[in-house]
Amino acid sequence: MNSDCDNKEEFISGITTFLHLAYLQKCLIGEGIIPDDQDNETKLENIIHHYPNSIHSDLFDIRSMKKICNLYEAIIIFLDNPFLHTFDIHLFTPELAKQIHSYIGKNDVIQNCGKYRKKDARPAQSDYWYYRPDLIEKKIEELFEKTRTLMIALPKDTKSSTIAQAIKISATFVGTFLDIHPFSNGNGRVVRLLFSLLMSPFSVVPIPIFANGSKGKNTWLECLEEGKMEYPYKYDGLATFLLEKMYTCMNQTCYLLDLDLTF
Repeated sequence: MNSDCDNKEEFISGITTFLHLAYLQKCLIGEGIIPDDQDNETKLENIIHHYPNSIHSDLFDIRSMKKICNLYEAIIIFLDNPFLHTFDIHLFTPELAKQIHSYIGKNDVIQNCGKYRKKDARPAQSDYWYYRPDLIEKKIEELFEKTRTLMIALPKDTKSSTIAQAIKISATFVGTFLDIHPFSNGNGRVVRLLFSLLMSPFSVVPIPIFANGSKGKNTWLECLEEGKMEYPYKYDGLATFLLEKMYTCMNQTCYLLDLDLTF
């Protein structure tokens, strides 16, 4: 009996590690930290398990390795065991975002990690400005409160209609969070984890936000821009984009684990 339990725990632990590494790789591709045309799994494992004792890599510089290790630590802490949907939506607060940011920004990766930015900011090569620093705290509080309220009101099931509603709510959260841009750096990594937590009741597989190639990245950016064309923001295109990522990720995982995927 103990042997069976040990084997089961070892199996779950192995799959959990596999899912965390796959999620890490997709997030790093989405962030542009690693290219999307190479199999980096082994190199990522070496960095995660040996840093800082071994800081040599033919693919990543030291700063990138710090980013990778910080993000992986945040993944295993905040996403934990993907087979246990224990995330309490009442804990979905601005404080959670700050905690995640503290992890991804530590080791001098981001200055003032865990704190909102104090300076104006805009995307590179753009005339568009994010929300002013004096508006960040209020807007972020409103965003989290609205998202919590909408998610709590969803039916307590995993029907396709419920998942579609959850995706729309989450897409609006993602787009609005990035538009507020509360932190000086690392907003994309933070919102990826927050999105995965929002969708965790509907998927054993942690759902990453990523885009393959220049075409995929352009689609991602277009979805973000389209959502801001009317007020209140309406991110239907982004919701479709994220739903496709959810299906793709689950399909790939089931294929690699030789599981039957039925919708």
